[in-house]
Amino acid sequence: MPAQPLWWAPPPRWGAYHDSVAARAGLMARAVLDYGRLWAWPSVLAVDRAPSPVRGASDPAPWAGAALLALAAGYAWCMRRREPVSALGAAWALLSLAPVSGILPLYHPVAERYLYLG
Repeated sequence: MPAQPLWWAPPPRWGAYHDSVAARAGLMARAVLDYGRLWAWPSVLAVDRAPSPVRGASDPAPWAGAALLALAAGYAWCMRRREPVSALGAAWALLSLAPVSGILPLYHPVAERYLYLG
């Protein structure tokens, strides 16, 4: 058996989330809560952050994350005339999460470095 290259790493323990789009959507909706917490209070930072597993459709965390996304999108849409700078900030925060939204599987689904643009 050949030796593994130095850059090789074993798959993460959350590798089951790479199997289906629905599983990735649940994981990323859950990750929105982590990102919101990190934006509001950036404490307990970690180089490698393992997301909490989603236990199914009855788990409230993905639903709360999806509600937070909907709330931010609704705010950006409704305030675009009255508070255009604030609406632009909310839209920018949402758009900065688009590349790491889980449409394509990521090796690190949640990481603080993904928030640099937000």
